Amino acid sequence: MTDVSSLEGNEKTTSRKASNLANNVNHNQSNNRNDITKSILVGSTSGFITSLLLQPLDRLKTLSQQHISNDKKRVKQYSVFQSCQKIYYDNGITGFWRGLTPTLIRVVPGVSIHFGLYQTTKLYIFNPQRGYEHFTIGFFSRSFAAIILHPTTIIKTRLESSVYGNQSMLNVGNAIIREYGIRGLWFGLTPTLLRDAPFSGLYLMFYRQQLAFVEKNDYNITPIIRLSCGILYISG
Repeated sequence: MTDVSSLEGNEKTTSRKASNLANNVNHNQSNNRNDITKSILVGSTSGFITSLLLQPLDRLKTLSQQHISNDKKRVKQYSVFQSCQKIYYDNGITGFWRGLTPTLIRVVPGVSIHFGLYQTTKLYIFNPQRGYEHFTIGFFSRSFAAIILHPTTIIKTRLESSVYGNQSMLNVGNAIIREYGIRGLWFGLTPTLLRDAPFSGLYLMFYRQQLAFVEKNDYNITPIIRLSCGILYISG
């Protein structure tokens, strides 16, 4: 009788342990999904806000780099001040945000993909600890996002310039395809990858190293600390 009771007790204990283990696994999986979702939402929000605030500078940069001339045989380049005047006279204050739609289509999903892939890799493939591991994740996640969203970069640049007048995003895309074929939407992809992918890899690597240094010295990692780590790498 004692052996039977002992066996039943062991079975109950084993059953409770198995149940607790299953609950822990489900809880961890739920937390992992929440972490990925949170990363995507945070990335999308930050991409939206920065695009909205910085689009006027993007428009100015495009016009300042663009060579414009009424006489095709001569080349004239606008200064930043002249570009501001031209934008305001041609389109009013809203002209500074021309090209915002393709910018949002490019940046918001791009940042979401970048952060989402990093978090997914960290949770399900391997947890990066060394600098080159952070570099690798940053490099390939940015490359993946850039390849998928490069057409929006092409359309955005055309809209920000004065070449296509006041045409819509769809009309600009159709014009590019008619002139160059579908491959025209991926013109300039190689230099974009050569610029963005290594930068993202280096940024993530040094950013994580600076955070590790902060943690090692027993500092609380606040949003200001995170912002400072990012700025220190860019300025350095």
